[in-house]
Amino acid sequence: MTKFSPSGVADLLAVPELQQVEVRPGVALRHLRQDDAPALLTILQEDPSIRQRVGVAAAMNSPAGVADVVRHYSQELGLIRFALVEQGVCCGLVSVWADTGYFGEPAMPQTYGFGFFLAPHARGRGLISDSLLAVMEVVAAALPVQRFIAYCEDDNLPSQAVLHRVGLLPTERTYSEPNHGWTERLYQRRSVPPTGRARRAAHPSGRQSAST
Repeated sequence: MTKFSPSGVADLLAVPELQQVEVRPGVALRHLRQDDAPALLTILQEDPSIRQRVGVAAAMNSPAGVADVVRHYSQELGLIRFALVEQGVCCGLVSVWADTGYFGEPAMPQTYGFGFFLAPHARGRGLISDSLLAVMEVVAAALPVQRFIAYCEDDNLPSQAVLHRVGLLPTERTYSEPNHGWTERLYQRRSVPPTGRARRAAHPSGRQSAST
């Protein structure tokens, strides 16, 4: 049985179905490890703009920085950092978190958010979209869910396309990210996610990164 904090935050790391999430043949999400540092740092070197859009990426400046990220999420209730792995090689990161009051706002109960980034060479094949759909299906089956959310800048068109494709739509609410100062818009969907059969669709190429 999933454990919850007194404030209702689920211990995501303890959810059996979230230990590893199968995305498609040869592609899976597994918990981020310290030995993913070389792959992640290579991705961030290939596309430095990721650090300007994804809060956790901004902290990944060295193997020690990646190790700090791993230690932090391993100790925080309501947060998982997944390595996106294709054929055994880490090609991106997907974060899943329970909303506990992002940007100083009141917490939204039973709400789960996403952030992500992807290696340039892996873009244009729907890996992030399929990953988010797979995680939404698992979370909705394992936990009470009212909504899924993400935050994205208005000029980040590739990531907006990903969010639209998985059913996350823009709202009127924008926020100034407190640590880095960039402005992000809230995207959300309230309905349960589609089944895996809905994952196979054409996906736009380009930069794929959304905050946190």
